[in-house]
Amino acid sequence: MTAYIPSSSGGGGGAGHVAPGGNGSASGLLAGSGRAYGNAFVLPLLGGLGGAGGWAYSGLYGAGGGAGGGAILIASSDRIQVNGTIRANGGNGGLIASSGNAPGGGGGSSGSMRLIAPSVSVSGTLSANGGNGTSSNLPGGAGSVGRVRVEAFQAALTGSTGPLVLSTPDVVFLPSSRQPVRIVRVGDVLVPETPTGSLSNADVVLEADTPTTLDIAAHGVPPGTVVRVTVLFNSTDTLTFHSTPLSGTLASSTATAVVTIPYGFSQFLVEANWTP
Repeated sequence: MTAYIPSSSGGGGGAGHVAPGGNGSASGLLAGSGRAYGNAFVLPLLGGLGGAGGWAYSGLYGAGGGAGGGAILIASSDRIQVNGTIRANGGNGGLIASSGNAPGGGGGSSGSMRLIAPSVSVSGTLSANGGNGTSSNLPGGAGSVGRVRVEAFQAALTGSTGPLVLSTPDVVFLPSSRQPVRIVRVGDVLVPETPTGSLSNADVVLEADTPTTLDIAAHGVPPGTVVRVTVLFNSTDTLTFHSTPLSGTLASSTATAVVTIPYGFSQFLVEANWTP
C-alpha cells in the first residue's frame, strides 16, 4: 500500500481490501490509504494487508499499523458446520508510546475465507472485519473489510456471516477431463491441454500488456453461442469479455475474443450458456 506523507506528523492510513482503507489524519489533512484489491470469486485466496504506521517529528513516536487478516480455505465433499467463530479480521493500530498528540497507526484490512461443500451450515460467526485505527489527536484510518465466500447447494446461514458472497460450488481443482469450452491459444502461445491455473507457474507467458486475441474451442455447444470470458487479475478489478459467436458444428466449433491482459498473474474463466 502507499500513503501520502506531508512534512508534519500524521496518522497512518488504513489498509484496503474490498474497499480502500480509511484515511489517516495528518495535522488537519488526510493521509492516503491502501487501495482496494481482489474479487468476489476470492481467486486467488488473498490475506489482508497491514495498516500504515503513524509518522512524527519533534520527539513524538508514531504508533505502528495493525496486521492484515489471514486467508482461510475450508472444503468438504460432505458438509461444513460452523457452531463457533472463524475470524480473518485485521488488527487494530498500535498503542501510542508517548503522548495523546502522537499520530496513530492505521488498521489492517481483513483477509478472506472460502467455504466449499454440498451443504454449509453456520449458526456461529464468520468474521472478516477490518482493524480500527489508533485513536488520538492524529488518528489512524480504519482497515477495510475482507471477503467471505460460501459455496453450497444447501446453505443454512442463521449466524453472523460478515460481508458475504453466496454461490453454488465451483471446482477446487481443475478436472482432468476435456472441457466443453476452453481457451486453446493466447495470442501466439498455445495453452496446455490440461492447464493448472497456478499462480506460481503460469500456463502461458506473454511479453506485453497489449490487446490479445484468445482462440476458443468448444464441443457439444450449439454454434452461435457467445462465450463469456472472465479475467481475474491480481492487480486490477475483474473484467468480463464476450467472444464472437461460436462457428462450426455441434461436435466442434471455434470463436475468438480480444482482451487486454496487464502485467502480473491473471486467471481465466470461460462459460457458455444457451437455451436447449
